[in-house]
Amino acid sequence: GSKIGAYSTSFKVGHFRPHQPTIETSNPGFHESLRSFFLAIQHGDSDNYSLKLNQARAVLLSEVYSLIGTESMTSSITDYTTKFQVLNDLNDLSICAIARRPINDVLCRWGFGSSQELNELSYDDHKVTNTSLHSNISSFKSEELVLSIREVALKVLPSRLFPKQFGPIVALSLHLKKFCSIAIERGRPDVADGCLERLHQIMKVRKTQNDAGIFDISTMKLKLVEAKIMKCHNESSDAIRCAKLIIGHLQREKIERDERTSNIKDMVSDVDSLLSEALRNCGDWMTKYKVESGKSVLSNYLIPASLLAKSVYDKRCCSSSARSAVDAMLTMAGFVANLYDNVLERVNSQEWKMSGIAALQRKQELETCENMFRESREKMMAAKSSRKKSKGRNSASPKQNKLSMAQQEAECIDIHAHMRTLQKEVEMDAKERSAVEKSIGNFLLLAIKNYENALNLSDSSFQDMDQHVFRMVSLWFENSHNSAFSKEVNLSMGNASQTVPSYRFVPLTYQLFSRIDEEVDNKKRSSFQTALRAIVIKICIDHPYHGLVQLIALSNGKNVGSGVSGRQSNTYLENVKDSKVEATKDILNDICKKEKLYQTSNHDSSRLHFISELVASYTALTDSYIQLAMAPTQQFQSGGRQLTKDIALSLVNRVSGRGVGSSNLQTCLGKRGTQIFKHLPCIITRPPTLQPNGDYTDLIGSELIASFDPTFSLTETGLHRPKIIICRGGDGRKYK
Repeated sequence: GSKIGAYSTSFKVGHFRPHQPTIETSNPGFHESLRSFFLAIQHGDSDNYSLKLNQARAVLLSEVYSLIGTESMTSSITDYTTKFQVLNDLNDLSICAIARRPINDVLCRWGFGSSQELNELSYDDHKVTNTSLHSNISSFKSEELVLSIREVALKVLPSRLFPKQFGPIVALSLHLKKFCSIAIERGRPDVADGCLERLHQIMKVRKTQNDAGIFDISTMKLKLVEAKIMKCHNESSDAIRCAKLIIGHLQREKIERDERTSNIKDMVSDVDSLLSEALRNCGDWMTKYKVESGKSVLSNYLIPASLLAKSVYDKRCCSSSARSAVDAMLTMAGFVANLYDNVLERVNSQEWKMSGIAALQRKQELETCENMFRESREKMMAAKSSRKKSKGRNSASPKQNKLSMAQQEAECIDIHAHMRTLQKEVEMDAKERSAVEKSIGNFLLLAIKNYENALNLSDSSFQDMDQHVFRMVSLWFENSHNSAFSKEVNLSMGNASQTVPSYRFVPLTYQLFSRIDEEVDNKKRSSFQTALRAIVIKICIDHPYHGLVQLIALSNGKNVGSGVSGRQSNTYLENVKDSKVEATKDILNDICKKEKLYQTSNHDSSRLHFISELVASYTALTDSYIQLAMAPTQQFQSGGRQLTKDIALSLVNRVSGRGVGSSNLQTCLGKRGTQIFKHLPCIITRPPTLQPNGDYTDLIGSELIASFDPTFSLTETGLHRPKIIICRGGDGRKYK
């Protein structure tokens, strides 16, 4: 047991000692078998490649078999899945070693780029993707094991198996950087320290094989990794100080390089990418620990980081530069959105209102003081004029006149001094309040713009983007009406409707569609509705199975309540009023009109008129659904009987006196053997998997409606006793 533990520990710290004596046993463990495999690889003993891997696989199978039926099986299954995946990768490596061909495919799976990129003459960090190791890996323990075994594999594999210009030293250094980054993300600075130490050793070897300039950039990259590890150790002050030193060094290097390459406009330097990352991280850390003011962090760190990352992406379009640009934009968007929230909270606070009242009182006091000063000055000037006219006449004592003049002048000076003080205070109040209130709009628009840019650059490989879409739309809804910035915000979202991929808005379908209305501003459609309709139309055309149902349901608002006495229609139509119904119908008409032009430029020509026909089939289906839903059910609950299961649709039709509707549910899409519509709806309760590219040729996760069962069931409660129908899909299965 201690020997197996030693082997496991040696893998996890990245050590592999080929000269360490091995004690052969009849039942070698998993890690011992892996060590024997690596020894065989190192010595070129191809006869033992498969033998050692099969031994390791047999150990895992035996352990899994012993866990069957135990409680620990569920918690351990991911670890065993990970180990089997490792063995599969090592098996592929052994096949390449036997065939003496490059291990490009394996390196691609490990996140080193495509086969074409691996064969390029130059290769650097920007082509390394931080792909997940395995979709089921949930613990860092398993992740660490995988990364450690890969590290050992890169150390022992012969250099001839690596692609041209991509030797084992380069591969190992890139892998260690990735390992270190994952350890930092998982909050394991101890593991990251070990990776960085081994990386320093590798870089010493690379220093002798590269020129000084490349090594200098690599050194700065390691310094930034050190700063991240400091942050992971909760040494925030040291991390920020280190990041600032790195930024200063990179900024000087950038200025020098820009001067040397001023005639090459499209040249991209690794300094730009690293400087953007350093600025973003430093700004993020200072925000978290409130080291500097928000405006200082924004202007000196986050905005430059975002602009620089976008510039790098524009010149070098690849997945890593896109990731850097998106990260920088989202960091700034989140920061600015928080600033907006803070400033808005301050402006809406009682203290701000009280300070506004005080500022208004000071302004009124200033007006009063100005009037007093004017009157006092007029009195003083009148007194001086009167004194000159009365000079030489018999009048009051000169001393008394002189004393009166002095008092008037002193009074005028005092009033003037107080007035000047009030003027400065009023100007400061107005300037501060104006700047704060103006910053609300600036922060709001900047946040929305950065969310838009980030969502535009991110493709479907970017995970967890829904939260940013929610945040952007939330800011929009909060300021779409009765706000000083409504027009600018709506225009910005109108631009976003054209640039952001429509599938990003699909999770917000209900929130978006619920705000459709006929809003008119100066006899024109409001800017909010213009932007909203653009998004809704784009969703319905690109992803019809996720948008048309909700839209058609809204267009049927007037039909609610027609089944009985309409008692529930008033309540419902308070939310779905006539203007919403008319607006929805107008949008459906626009969708059908714009479909031809839109799909000609964005989709295959074979999809022309697809949406129009789908709207017609969904409308027919929805009409039948609504009429069945509104049909009364009291007849099935009276006379002492409680009929709730397998009720014939024809009974509802006969009792309600309708010739259409409930019975039409079976024929609304066509009778048996015939089909009215070329394009049928899918199972409404089982929409297909969202496809970012809008290709729903194969309804993955759903099926088209084939027919309906002739009976339905009732729930136990409800005024209209909600009805449950059974639909048969194209696969022959039944769906509720």
